[in-house]
Amino acid sequence: MSEETPGDTSRFLDYVRSFEGESNDLVMGGSYPRLPSITWYDPAQFPITAALENHYDEIREEVLRLSPTSFYRENECIGRIGEWEVFWLFELGEKNELNCSKLPVTTAVIESHGAIQTIAGLIYISKMRPGTHISPHRGPTNIRVRCHLGIQVPEGDCAISIGGEKKHWREGRCLLLDDHQEHEAWNHTQFDRIVLIVDVWHPDLSSQEISLLKGLHKYAYVQSSALAARRQRNASFEADPPNVRSGAVKS
Repeated sequence: MSEETPGDTSRFLDYVRSFEGESNDLVMGGSYPRLPSITWYDPAQFPITAALENHYDEIREEVLRLSPTSFYRENECIGRIGEWEVFWLFELGEKNELNCSKLPVTTAVIESHGAIQTIAGLIYISKMRPGTHISPHRGPTNIRVRCHLGIQVPEGDCAISIGGEKKHWREGRCLLLDDHQEHEAWNHTQFDRIVLIVDVWHPDLSSQEISLLKGLHKYAYVQSSALAARRQRNASFEADPPNVRSGAVKS
């Protein structure tokens, strides 16, 4: 644990100050100062893990009931051999209402146990097809811990590795890691590997820091949404300007 005390906002202020200049480390949160980095976390530290594991049978039934056409190819710029597909529930602060309606139990657990639902987090079903290898990569921020709940895990060479330390998923059990550290994953079997991925707040963040981060992320999300809407309106007017629509003739 850090030496931060309840009510101490110095670490958050240092985080905001890090936005000065031309930093390239701002996507989805960047690096938060003085947060300890632990490769693998004890699932017992996070209340959501017990809830996910206790509802595993229902979650598994919901996930396996999904149509294969509900998934689409994961499109991040991460090297891979093979096929990696996803089914989004929450993506960068936006809830996919349609997808969440298909997994009501899963969504209820996520929404009631502190999962990150801001622009710093992702919540989705991840499916690795047989023969897939995802190249070493790292997540964009250290303010989160990534939780994997094994849904369907084939026997054999199917694992995730950080710094050469390999872990195997287990059906009905949660695996928690610091995905800000470089990691890779693979499924060298003949069957699909399916896990539920849920981002949760780093356990060293105080409740006040989390509240401040939520407010900051909400502000960024609202502003970016407003900017995107404005650009869309401008684009529509450029494609179909008012003077053309009204039949006006330019002088």
